[in-house]
Amino acid sequence: MNPTGFLDNLNSFVQKEALFRKEDVLLCAVSGGLDSMVLVHALHSLGYAIEIAHVNFELRGEDSFLDEKLVQEWAGNHHMLFHLKRAGETLKKMPGSLQENARNFRYEWLENLATERGIRHLVLGHHAGDQLETILLQFFRGGGIRALKGMNPSSGLRRRPLLPFSKEQLQAYAEECGLHWREDVSNAGDAYRRNQVRHQLLPLLEDVFPGYSGVLLRNAERLSLQAGVLDHTFEELNQAFLKLKNASSVEYCLDAIEAHPLGTWFLTDLLVRNGFSFSDAFSLSENCGKTESRVRSNGSGLVAEFRYPRFLFRKEGEVLLPEVCIERAEKAVFQLSDKLILRAELSSSPPQNGGLYLWSTPLENLKFPLLFRLWRAGDRIAPAGMGGKKKKVSDVLSEAKLSPTEKSTQYLLEDAGGRILWIPGIRNSEVLEEKSGPFFVLILGTADH
Repeated sequence: MNPTGFLDNLNSFVQKEALFRKEDVLLCAVSGGLDSMVLVHALHSLGYAIEIAHVNFELRGEDSFLDEKLVQEWAGNHHMLFHLKRAGETLKKMPGSLQENARNFRYEWLENLATERGIRHLVLGHHAGDQLETILLQFFRGGGIRALKGMNPSSGLRRRPLLPFSKEQLQAYAEECGLHWREDVSNAGDAYRRNQVRHQLLPLLEDVFPGYSGVLLRNAERLSLQAGVLDHTFEELNQAFLKLKNASSVEYCLDAIEAHPLGTWFLTDLLVRNGFSFSDAFSLSENCGKTESRVRSNGSGLVAEFRYPRFLFRKEGEVLLPEVCIERAEKAVFQLSDKLILRAELSSSPPQNGGLYLWSTPLENLKFPLLFRLWRAGDRIAPAGMGGKKKKVSDVLSEAKLSPTEKSTQYLLEDAGGRILWIPGIRNSEVLEEKSGPFFVLILGTADH
């Protein structure tokens, strides 16, 4: 490719995707291979200020140090800061996939380095061929739309300005500019799955579907647009279904999710976004019955709990404060914790001097079932003595000068119509419209009183 034409196309892509600006400092990850040497040379030719970062994994003997030498000398010849990280014995001692461990080791160091240097753009040399391989690998791993759209030009600190260019275009540019690079001999074999895709699958696809690469990349762009729409829809539904979010849990309205035409999709996507496999997520979303309570862990410390009509996430091993559903007016005792209980009673007359931990109202005022639960953002109460004017429960709790811990464990009483009737220890609502009995009474106290 003509160097000028290549640079013009590269600059146009950077501007179109708003990857970075001319006044920005770029941290370029440079391995010494064709892709990264073209990357740093082209960006330098366009006038960007660059710092170079190189990771020596020390896995290929002398070749690893020859890569390091090439990159360091190039940086010195072009008056660029050079940052080096050698892996030593670290990778050899780590369990699991060597390739995956090396990738994580590299990205962790690069992103920490960028943060330490105050650089907002970590620039990587991924090109169109890498994109094709990524899309196919994700497809056969069962990735969804977000995975099948491939790598984004911009994600977090990472920037990928070479994504529109093929390997052949990069090589033509390098040869025209007289660039030197080093070939990683491990890329020539088929020890890794990505190499098998590159050397075996892609040539076969080209034989069967000539020009397949352009079609696949265009489909990835279409999927990227659709993924944006789905992300927007997900956020809207997430706000609609979210009931409670605090330090200990996140709770959703499972009955509302089930009733929505996109409910199964939302619940599946919600679980996947929180580290559950698609198979587990789809199974859970398809079988969240109204009677069976179930708990499932994602294997990374997060638990999804189905307790109809509630669905919530909590940390593994964390005990949640329960909620109580009072189906009808009868004498009963509900255990909230080892010491805390809620007593329900019937009385022919209103109790006297019960304080704010006792609540009562004529039965004819009530709509069952009642729900005794933790307060949520958006709850509002019409406090007694305010003529029916409503206040946010959050404001009532703040005025009561509750600590953050006290707020997180504050219960309230809600009727079937959604009215907040009582905030124990804080406020009663204005619901006593009649003075005749019988009265329904609730008392919050300890087991020994």
